[in-house]
Amino acid sequence: MSDDLDALVSAIVTSTRTVVLTGAGVSTESGIPDFRSDSGVWSRADPMEVGSIDGFRENPQRFYDFWSQFFEGLHGPDGSRPAPNKMHRLLADLERRGKLGAIITQNVDGLHQDAGSERVLEAHGNWRRTRCTRCGHQSGWREVMAETPRGNIPSCDLCGGTVRPDVVLFGELLGRAFEEARDEVKRADLFIAMGTSLEVAPVSSLPVLAKEHGARVFIVNRDPTLQDRHADRVVRGELGAIAEELATRLAARLATGLGSVEG
Repeated sequence: MSDDLDALVSAIVTSTRTVVLTGAGVSTESGIPDFRSDSGVWSRADPMEVGSIDGFRENPQRFYDFWSQFFEGLHGPDGSRPAPNKMHRLLADLERRGKLGAIITQNVDGLHQDAGSERVLEAHGNWRRTRCTRCGHQSGWREVMAETPRGNIPSCDLCGGTVRPDVVLFGELLGRAFEEARDEVKRADLFIAMGTSLEVAPVSSLPVLAKEHGARVFIVNRDPTLQDRHADRVVRGELGAIAEELATRLAARLATGLGSVEG
């Protein structure tokens, strides 16, 4: 891993426009389960029942029973929610220093923004928001659920329509954020995919798009991905350990030190 990390550090230092794609592996160290591993969310539930637009329409009660329990399990007894981890903070630091042009994320947890990142393109939406399926009114997930008796389906305060999380479900097309993401990738000279299996289309096509437009491509992940063959370098390891190593090595290469990624 050492040589591959050194190559990644050099690529970041010399890049004029870096774009990073993040997946579930970036958030697992914040206590958020992934979806596709052997112990992930989809090993315990049928994604077509609780993760698809057809499943939502067919049985919204089943959908909400599952996700209400899931979200409640992510919060502490005092209502505290998961906090950004070392990699979230490192990426926010790189953006503040002008070394990161944009983050494209498959995650729907908002942790990049909590860490201070500003240019975040949420390809799959954000679970902290809800929207009405009738009038489109947006609200906060926790506020909506707090006002909805357990076992009931949330409804819109304005029109009475059914409320849903503002995320992209299986069977739905990605929205404007993904088109912006593609534009960012086309302009990048360095593209880094980290913590993602790169199995879900069309986001899985971004490494190829980056390569076609002349960018160097690095894939940083614990396990092999289907797109490794398109990468200039593959960095294999746990994301928390990689974040620490990257911060240390980048601080040694850049004029001033990066902010702390401890914790």
